[in-house]
Amino acid sequence: MERQCTGRGGCSGEAAVDVGTVAVSASQRHRGEIRVAYGFRANTEENQGRLAAWLATELCPAELSRGQLAPVVVARCRDDHVEPPAPGQVWRLVGKAVKDLEKGFCRSTTDRLSHATRSRLEDLIAGDGSEHGADSDGAAVGGRAHFTELKTDPGVPGV
Repeated sequence: MERQCTGRGGCSGEAAVDVGTVAVSASQRHRGEIRVAYGFRANTEENQGRLAAWLATELCPAELSRGQLAPVVVARCRDDHVEPPAPGQVWRLVGKAVKDLEKGFCRSTTDRLSHATRSRLEDLIAGDGSEHGADSDGAAVGGRAHFTELKTDPGVPGV
């Protein structure tokens, strides 16, 4: 860090000021003054939790594009008079909301399936490699060998 002297002449240990520390504290003070002037409040973890829940329940079911959800988060913060999070924080917040929605969707879908159906699906996906699901030529019977083959085939390379 660069150090500057606050007085004339040489710098003594107590007269030196850490420019980086002054800049950070000044920017924090300025942000606080701007928030007060425009009637905004600081963004807290509680606010971010509410934003993530709002995104997961209200917006994500209709729109999963993170590029379109991020500006909506900033607009919602402004409407609520909360200082918007930094862009990286917005992306993490949107990502968390999308992930929470996907987890909830998968959980509700599997909860509606019978135990027998879940077991059959798990067996199908597990694909133990045995010939149980294939006839003597290795052709798929019931889709098991074919699904296992699909999982191992990388497909056509694309750009």
